[in-house]
Amino acid sequence: MVLIDMLIEAGAKRAQLDDAVMHALQLEMISRFHDIDEGKSVVLAFAHDGRRWLISSAATVNDVMQATAEHFIATDETLAKFGVTVTPRVSFYCAPLHEALATVRTRAAEHDIQLPERIWPTPDELDAGAGLLAAAIAPRTSPIIEKWQASRQSEAAADVLQ
Repeated sequence: MVLIDMLIEAGAKRAQLDDAVMHALQLEMISRFHDIDEGKSVVLAFAHDGRRWLISSAATVNDVMQATAEHFIATDETLAKFGVTVTPRVSFYCAPLHEALATVRTRAAEHDIQLPERIWPTPDELDAGAGLLAAAIAPRTSPIIEKWQASRQSEAAADVLQ
């Protein structure tokens, strides 16, 4: 919600941030939590042309603006193949994810709520959680858990070979 407030402060209209956009914002934000925990800069952007919207993120405002422009240009080139020639005006709003996290941490401290140092589990913590979940649902299996465990075993094998 803090990130949505920041986008509104940047000029986005609340009505433009409908349920689909909010869902995409959440997924994009969650996908970048590990980067935030690692101290990397992440700027999250919302762009729309009145018909289509895009949620994206990158390390800098320039990078996310470039990705946004490339997305809308590629989409317009695809539409042009079907005879649709519209040059849209794209509205673009962005907010730094680390500032949103700082605001959340400040608000939590004001209410004596302790947040963990990291906001996303480490791979080792995910391993433990996957193992616990696999044991809890046994004898059934989960393709997601199996895929995670296989990828982690592949990473471990690659580390040993190096």
